[in-house]
Amino acid sequence: MGQDEHAIDADGLRLVGNYVEAPKMTVVNAYGNLCNTLDSLGEPWGDDEIGQQFAAKYLPARDKTFKALGDINDGFYTVQHDLYRTADNYEATENENAK
Repeated sequence: MGQDEHAIDADGLRLVGNYVEAPKMTVVNAYGNLCNTLDSLGEPWGDDEIGQQFAAKYLPARDKTFKALGDINDGFYTVQHDLYRTADNYEATENENAK
């Protein structure tokens, strides 16, 4: 292989894609557990002034956490999908060039 040539290992890309599955599922499970736990607790603050002050701080923080976990999961999905797609595209190109 010359100095300007690069090799891609499609199986290696797929292996890395497989390794992304565990952290992706950790985030998915954590998000689901958090949602279920918080839903089961309901809204533990009252309608009084202190309860309203608590809710004013808690709800935006909760929503920001939900969004962050969703974004992390989306990132894992995208990375995994792109690794698999790159491997497939590389193999397809190699197969076409071999004809």
